[in-house]
Amino acid sequence: MLDINNNEIHLTRGDTAFVKAIPEIEKEDQPGKFELYEFKEGDSVFFRLAINSKTVLEKDCFIDLENNKATLTLNPEDTENLEPRVYYYCFELVTATGAHFTFIENARFSLGKELEKRG
Repeated sequence: MLDINNNEIHLTRGDTAFVKAIPEIEKEDQPGKFELYEFKEGDSVFFRLAINSKTVLEKDCFIDLENNKATLTLNPEDTENLEPRVYYYCFELVTATGAHFTFIENARFSLGKELEKRG
């Protein structure tokens, strides 16, 4: 089960999840004003999951330039060996020109216990 509320994510361990990563970047000519970032060829979006400042999972997001979307895909094997508990995650945009923008920082990610046994 995937549930996202105010950047807080809850996922059952071992489930598949598709999470949209939507960066809003401060306008260079208007400080304090943010706009949806338009992806360009060569951009990357990274997801990192951590506990006690130790990264336990890092994944690249798929960027669809035509539809201006970035999507994180979590597969069962990404979480099946992690303990059910609260972790923290971030999303970072690295532009083709080398600029780094963390657009979600230190957000709560709770991993729930699955009841089924996979064989």
